[in-house]
Parts: sequence; structure tokens; C-alpha cells
Amino acid sequence: MPRVGGDPQAASRELNMDQIERAKQRERVEAERLRRVVISALEQANEQVRKDPDAAIRTLETTLATVQESPLDRDLTVPLVRQLESRMKVYRQDRKRREIEQIERDR
Repeated sequence: MPRVGGDPQAASRELNMDQIERAKQRERVEAERLRRVVISALEQANEQVRKDPDAAIRTLETTLATVQESPLDRDLTVPLVRQLESRMKVYRQDRKRREIEQIERDR
């Protein structure tokens, strides 16, 4: 809090620093919330993939959209995006492999 009767410029700088620190704290909280959303989606998709790979991929796609729409700095969201995209790639490859195996069994 700025001191009454003090240097107005110093008080203004102190207020600005408080605002910057609060903004940084809000960003940290939002980054942590988003990280938890991603972890939860990855866990959910991991459970879904055995029974319904398409549902698992949809879960990850929805979460990916949430991360990409986040107002957070890209430096904070890029690792989350990569994680989701990597897992989707694995699930899509696995789905394709299963489809090929099924076609071969049906011959």
C-alpha cells in the first residue's frame, strides 16, 4: 500500500509493482489449473482408449481446444499442447493398427 504523504512517484511505482505481482500470481494459478485439466484429461483418455479409442481422442481434442483458447502466454501452453498432441498421435496410430489387424483377421 502506498504511504500517505510520501513521494507520489514512489507510491505509483509501488502500486504498479503490486498490480504486476497480482497479475503474475493470477497467471500462475491459471497455469496450474490448466495443467491439472490436462492431467485429468490424459488420465480419462487412458481409461477410455481400451474400450473406445474415438472417445479418448475426442477427450484429448476437447482439452486441446481449451488449452489453445487459453489467454496464457504460449510459453506456458506449448508444453501442454505438445503433450496432448503426442498422446493423440499414439492413440490414432494404435486405432489404425487395430483396424488393420481386424481387416487381416476378417480375410
